[in-house]
Parts: sequence; C-alpha cells; structure tokens
Amino acid sequence: MRRPWGITLGALLLHILNLLTMMFPRWDEPDSFVLVAFVALYVCFTAIVIHAFWKGQAWARWIILIRCVLMLATFQLILWEGGIYRAQGIAERILALVLLVYLSSARARAWFAGVQEGPA
Repeated sequence: MRRPWGITLGALLLHILNLLTMMFPRWDEPDSFVLVAFVALYVCFTAIVIHAFWKGQAWARWIILIRCVLMLATFQLILWEGGIYRAQGIAERILALVLLVYLSSARARAWFAGVQEGPA
C-alpha cells in the first residue's frame, strides 16, 4: 500500500517544527549549555520517532497521537510566549489538531495496519 500524502506532509511539517525547537535556548543564561544539550537530545529522539512514523511504525503513530493531545492540553501556554515563540506554538497546536483528526481516520489507521502486516 502506498504511503498516504498526509503521512508524508505530516512528517515533513513535524521535522520542520522539530528543528525550529533549536531556536529556544537563550544563550545569555548561565545554564544555557545544559539546556542546549537537553534540547539536542529531544530533537534527536523526536527525529527518530518522526522517521518511524513516516516508515509506518504503529508505536510512532501512538507517540505522535499522545504528543498531539499533550500539545492541545497546553494551549494556554501560548499566552505566556511572545513573538516567534508564540507563532511556533500556534503552528504546533494547529498541526497537532490536524494530525489528531487525520491519524484517527480510517484510512490512516488502515495504512499503519497494512504496513505492519507486510507483503502477502
């Protein structure tokens, strides 16, 4: 079964937003190096999950669904952010809503199930 365009587009947008996470560290703070190390680990782990999602791994779909719910549950945090951080937060929550609906659709579920079964 061919990969749906929604999976490809979703993975691409997730990667873009994931890489934009690297703009969060504030270099003038004393513990910025530690923060950058944690953010780099987060970006690497997230990239692995997104790649597994693109390949059709069911566990990655579940992690992304859980992450979408958590993003939508923290919508009020956008009020504390400003400028580019607020724009990114809004974009992340819009993508979370779209992915939550799309990944719950019968077509997306069927594709992930079909990938797990493998060729006949």
